[in-house]
Amino acid sequence: MHIDDLAALMDRYRQGKCSPEEKKIIEEWYDTLPFRQPSLDDAEVDASLDKVFKGLQENIRSPAQMSDASVRHMNQGHVAGHWRYKRIMSAAAMVALAIGVYWASQYGWSRWHQPTVKEDDVVVSTVSGELKKMVLSDGSIVQLNANSTIQYPRQFAGEYRQVTLLTGEAFFQVAPDAAHPFTVKASNLKTLVLGTSFNIRSYAKDSSTVIALISGKVQVSTPNDKRSLVLDPHDLLRYGKVSGSMDKGHFEKETEVDAWKQRAMNFKDASFEEIAFEIDNMYNVPVVNLSTKKHWSYTGYFGSESVWEIIRTICITENLSYQFHQGHIILINKN
Repeated sequence: MHIDDLAALMDRYRQGKCSPEEKKIIEEWYDTLPFRQPSLDDAEVDASLDKVFKGLQENIRSPAQMSDASVRHMNQGHVAGHWRYKRIMSAAAMVALAIGVYWASQYGWSRWHQPTVKEDDVVVSTVSGELKKMVLSDGSIVQLNANSTIQYPRQFAGEYRQVTLLTGEAFFQVAPDAAHPFTVKASNLKTLVLGTSFNIRSYAKDSSTVIALISGKVQVSTPNDKRSLVLDPHDLLRYGKVSGSMDKGHFEKETEVDAWKQRAMNFKDASFEEIAFEIDNMYNVPVVNLSTKKHWSYTGYFGSESVWEIIRTICITENLSYQFHQGHIILINKN
């Protein structure tokens, strides 16, 4: 299993949404990992993960076979893989701890346990298709995208105003207060601001954390301030969660990074996986690609369109067709 897929499971573990059997399987496996050695062999890690996933799959019911004659002869391997991925994601997300294979020697096992929530902390989460807006005690405004979780003090105190984006995406409009800098922790990054507006995207499935500055100025730092970059308006930073790379770019229009606030989707040279994630995130409808089209680079903007209008437009552009089966939108070749 790829390390980026493991990252996609981290947040579910932090929320403790595993059965006792699954929790036992993962933790017993995790305890066997040789954290003290400076590096680990990828083949050994993969073999270890295979054992864990076999154990987990024994606790997960296999999906029913597709019965529709028009769908039965499609690529069953893709459908089965998609269902297996979705079910493991929802039932056994503690496998995300495997990221500790690469990082535990630096950050330790305790880093991946469920986050400590202080008595005066507030934790806000959203589900698919749900957006939330919060006004913090200092007057700062946070808009939370679907399937996201944020943690912040009910009342700021001390030198810093600190919030933590545990997973997902959020837009921040920070109230100016030079005496008390505002910081946002997301993934391994710390974003320090005085008064500004910016967007942070760090879904568990994303291989990178992306910070896009709308106005003002921010300083983004890695753990222990080993590396830092200053962003100006319309600067965009991509931080590789595994590699630790920091790449600075630029965006022209705000809708390129915060269209979701208006329940819109803006695709630019997007892969199928990116398109499918955004549709599932906004409309809670999984999309499966069973067509022969494997290389995507889709560009398009959708505002108030329904999910069906979006799918029809994408299919017309890509010369594909689609069907709806058992709650899934399935992309297929045109007859």
